[in-house]
Amino acid sequence: MSLIIERYLDKVLAYANRPADEATAIRNELRDHLLEKAEAFHKNGLSIEDTAVRATEEHGHPRIVGYRLRRRFPLIDVRSHGTARGWIAVGPRAVGVIALGGVAVGVFAFGGAAVGVFAMGGAAVALLAAWAGIGLAPFAYCGIALGGVAVGGIAIGVVAYGQAAAGLWVPSAGVSVSYYAQGSAPEIIHTLYPIIGWPGGLAVLTAVLLAIGGIGFAVSYQLQRNEQARLQAAAPHVLE
Repeated sequence: MSLIIERYLDKVLAYANRPADEATAIRNELRDHLLEKAEAFHKNGLSIEDTAVRATEEHGHPRIVGYRLRRRFPLIDVRSHGTARGWIAVGPRAVGVIALGGVAVGVFAFGGAAVGVFAMGGAAVALLAAWAGIGLAPFAYCGIALGGVAVGGIAIGVVAYGQAAAGLWVPSAGVSVSYYAQGSAPEIIHTLYPIIGWPGGLAVLTAVLLAIGGIGFAVSYQLQRNEQARLQAAAPHVLE
């Protein structure tokens, strides 16, 4: 019984990733709780061999229990499952100042689906600027872009620039629907698109954004690998 509980606690504390002194206190508290549950099952007629298994199963999967025991919003939170929450958050779902994940929410969000002040991903919604396959933002640079300034293959915005574009002003060729003619747009609208009017600006912007996105996703991948290595080192059987 003791071995089953100790192996379970190894897994929980590996996922919890707490400092040694805190981990010891948490481990002792959880052990006492599990032993009490096991004793209660034994009194109700369960064989001594099965009590520890039943107690740990009812307590919850070690990954779920361990993640719940992590510090609230640490500097870096990397998770292989569930939602990571930290100043820098990396996981299948991530919430942080910098968030990288399948679904990412943050000031700077990188993900398959990203929501943030600045967002980059397959689909993105941003308070300021979005770079994505499909995006909605005041400044949207996307395959399909919706925004104040929208730049993309298909673009709809106050100022829209793309192969197919619609807006108050469309300073581009291609298929376009523009409320204002090329020479009649108010000056305030002109101020919304300095990057469009700069020769080579879109190419430079695209290169910069690809570099930022590439670095972000490379960092995310490496942090995930580091987390897997840490878990394996903390408890070799944790990933069984």
